[in-house]
Amino acid sequence: MMKLKLAALSLVFATVAQPAMAASCYQMWHARNSIFNEKGYCFKTTLGKQVFDNSDCWTKTPKLSKKEWKYVKLVRQEEINHGCVNGSG
Repeated sequence: MMKLKLAALSLVFATVAQPAMAASCYQMWHARNSIFNEKGYCFKTTLGKQVFDNSDCWTKTPKLSKKEWKYVKLVRQEEINHGCVNGSG
C-alpha cells in the first residue's frame, strides 16, 4: 500500500515539476497531506477531516523521515509558487 501511495506522490511531484502539466492546488495539498495521514496525523481543518479519516489518527506531531520532510517542503514551496497558499504557515 505504501508503494502505491509513493508512486501516486511521485506522479504528482512529476506533474508539479513540469509547468505545462501543472498540478492543481488540491492535488498538491492532497499529496502533501497524504504523508501526514499515513503517519497518523489528526487533522484539524474541515477539509482535512473530510478528505482523511481521522478515526484512526493518533498524533498531532507525526514522525516523518528526512525524505518525507524534504518532499513535504518541496510540495509546500510549489503550492506557494502557484499562489495556492501564502508563505506564512
